Amino acid sequence: MKRTNRRRWLRSILALSTGLAVATAAGAPTASADPPPAPTITALRIVIQTGDDDLRTDSSAVARLWFVDASGRRRNAGMDLNGRQAWGNWSTNTRDMPVPPGLTLADLDRFEIEFTSGQPDVFHTGDNWNMQSIEVYAVLDDDEGTTVLVTSDAGDPLHRFQSDRERLWFQDL
Repeated sequence: MKRTNRRRWLRSILALSTGLAVATAAGAPTASADPPPAPTITALRIVIQTGDDDLRTDSSAVARLWFVDASGRRRNAGMDLNGRQAWGNWSTNTRDMPVPPGLTLADLDRFEIEFTSGQPDVFHTGDNWNMQSIEVYAVLDDDEGTTVLVTSDAGDPLHRFQSDRERLWFQDL
């Protein structure tokens, strides 16, 4: 789905769900001059499964979110996901990444995983690892901690990160 179509779809879903909540709470639909504001995102929940080649100690997997801020500028925020610790073969790794305040689903532009190979000593070669699947959820700022799937993908492997090339995986949102 193209980014523009996806954004229209997300706005429609948010408008519909907000309208249903108003209708349910009041017992009948009400007319409003201004639609309620879109819910804001407090964090991204990132779930990555490794494949049959692990992410070694001293290597780094960094998540980066590109978004459009309130003034229309393209910005990014990132987080080291593994803290240079190993992720074993066939492991599932979940991290919550804080995002700047005020972001909505419509502001999200692109999500990336960038790999930097580490070598614990001169006797080891550069690291390579397989990302089997990824799911990224937006955690909304509401009383329930609602999550909305932003993107997901899987393969066998979805992406093979290598020490000297193929260091970036991304998905336009």
